[in-house]
Amino acid sequence: AHSDEDLDQVVAVVRESAGWLRERVLPELGAVPGGRGLSQVPATAAQRAMFQRAGRPGNQGAYHTPVAFLVHGGLRLERLEVALTDLVRRHESLRTCLRVEDGQLWQRIHEGGDFELVYQSITAAQAPELLARITRPFDLTTPTLLRCAVGELDPELHLLVLNAHHLVVDGVSIDLIVADLLALYQGQVLPPLSARYADFVAWEQGYLASERMQRDGEWVSGR
Repeated sequence: AHSDEDLDQVVAVVRESAGWLRERVLPELGAVPGGRGLSQVPATAAQRAMFQRAGRPGNQGAYHTPVAFLVHGGLRLERLEVALTDLVRRHESLRTCLRVEDGQLWQRIHEGGDFELVYQSITAAQAPELLARITRPFDLTTPTLLRCAVGELDPELHLLVLNAHHLVVDGVSIDLIVADLLALYQGQVLPPLSARYADFVAWEQGYLASERMQRDGEWVSGR
């Protein structure tokens, strides 16, 4: 049983910890707490524009970044699933969704993310159906904006497809993600990441509010 003094101490420690985070950590990241198991950072200018375009009628299937490979030799599904789990844990963007709150678009970074992994036996003629399944429209307000599909053409030949939304990856980062996935599948230990996307968000916010941004704008406009 806990006494009133015990409960008061717990409340005091939680408030002290939250104050420490608010003063020392969150300002550096431009982040605010978003509830249990997640944090929030503002969306970037590019994300805000893309989010609006992606939400228009007929555009829900746009802005995908799929990649596909033929894998020769046996493919161990359980090892691939572990590698994908580690990949999502490694990259915050792969467990991020976007939501509008009070008129502002936020990136909600979840502590964990449930990716979609599809495995089925297919013929070469059925490959387009598998691709269509993995590239169907995303729900941008729920994590994770990543899907993976494996089509077994025969026991020694598989079609491996990854698809993520362009709101959280681009052409360069999808190459890095694929490289990380292959390394994790092979059992390699990857070095810690030197930066997170939240760091870029904090930099962009600082730049947009700076005198340098104003000078750059005047130079571009020829003033």
